[in-house]
Amino acid sequence: MTIFLITAVKQSFLNGSALSSQPILIMGSKNNAVMISQQDYSAIEETIYLNSIPRLSKSIQEMMQAPDDEFSQNISW
Repeated sequence: MTIFLITAVKQSFLNGSALSSQPILIMGSKNNAVMISQQDYSAIEETIYLNSIPRLSKSIQEMMQAPDDEFSQNISW
């Protein structure tokens, strides 16, 4: 995790840190915060939403553990 003083955050983040998908720890005199890109935040929101759907997470985990031969290479629509 990258650490910056609050005065250097804007310049550093906009000059490339947002592109690296690495969180930035912003240290203030009383509190700290973590800044991430909007793309990363949206991905987190989507993951939380998908995990909130009953049985979806379990279904995905079961499919990930299934042997490859259970899936057809030829899909007929």
